[in-house]
Amino acid sequence: MEAFQSIDFGKAIVIDNGSFKIKSGFAGDLTPKLITPTSCAREYELAMLAANIRSGVVVDCGDDSTRVLPVYNGRPITEAFVTEEISGKDITEYLAYLIESENGSYFDQPIITDIKEKVGYVATDYNNELRLSNSFPFSYEISEDELLSLGSTRVRCPEPLFQPRLINKKSLGVHTATFKSINMCKPDIQSSLYENILLVGGSTLFPGFSQRLYKELSILAPVNTKIRIIDPPTRQLLAWLGGSMAANEAKFTCNVVSKKEYEEYGTSIINQRFISSTGTRRI
Repeated sequence: MEAFQSIDFGKAIVIDNGSFKIKSGFAGDLTPKLITPTSCAREYELAMLAANIRSGVVVDCGDDSTRVLPVYNGRPITEAFVTEEISGKDITEYLAYLIESENGSYFDQPIITDIKEKVGYVATDYNNELRLSNSFPFSYEISEDELLSLGSTRVRCPEPLFQPRLINKKSLGVHTATFKSINMCKPDIQSSLYENILLVGGSTLFPGFSQRLYKELSILAPVNTKIRIIDPPTRQLLAWLGGSMAANEAKFTCNVVSKKEYEEYGTSIINQRFISSTGTRRI
């Protein structure tokens, strides 16, 4: 806590992400405060590290796209990588459209996003849930004097993740993209991939998402296939958590250049510590 008290949080942080090193400091500094090795892991590697998985499928539903990547024994199967243009941003825009068309109300994006995150949910049986949700509307508090009544909108807004056609997109749904990706892998490893389907990204946080994905994959996958969906509660931060774990290992922390060393030796300390004679990174 004492270390944080000495920092002026009013200053902007300046980060130079170079090929072999990252230089970080505060605006106005003449030299960087910290120099560390450039990140040497991809997002899927960090997510799987955090989940303690070596083989499986990373299903990443983010704000800009949905990406599915199988990994076997720590190695990505890039030829089976699938990306679809269905995203959290699409869900936010669709929710805004639903509220405006059904309630005649318009709200700024921060409010729409908050509504999406607090009241939206994925139905296991979409058509049945549509009927039920209208019978039990939910009131969202816009302000002390304003309530927004939401019925089927709650279940309709995330449904394009599984049925993109609802928002006129030709993309595959999350379940179909996952099935396609696994099906592109060698048959002898597909069972191990089905057993470790790791969810990543904020759009997988909708209540019911994991159960719906399990149901849909059970229909698509071969009979008697064992399917396991891994859905850590903090999966929107899973890659960061993996990076934090990796950086906390002794072999990583010993590969850091201090400000004092940099001032004394300059860039030569970087070449000496992190780059081999052949020009490749040692970490």
